[in-house]
Amino acid sequence: MDPDRFAGFECMISNGFPTDEECQVPGWADACATCETPYNRELYIEARRRGLETYEQYNFEFQDLMIKPEMAQPTKFLAPSLWNIDVMRSRFGDRVLHLAPPTFPEDSPADKKQT
Repeated sequence: MDPDRFAGFECMISNGFPTDEECQVPGWADACATCETPYNRELYIEARRRGLETYEQYNFEFQDLMIKPEMAQPTKFLAPSLWNIDVMRSRFGDRVLHLAPPTFPEDSPADKKQT
């Protein structure tokens, strides 16, 4: 990873999995989103302490909460596809939303507005 790529953004770069101490949410944040996994679930706990909603665009095959539901959970789960969404909804109810990323540029909502 090239850290210079993020020079214009306020961010935290961790070597490996972030420690609990590194799971600080910036003061300007109004929500917290993760992709695939939060790498340290203390991030959800810290965000909740600050009154922020959290969103996890999960990969079903990496979803640790299916076997350890006592771990910290996000406010909402964002399903990138319909694969096993019924299993997720049976476990987490209406907190599971289908929000697929655009696969092709022409699928982007911005493109649809232009055409």
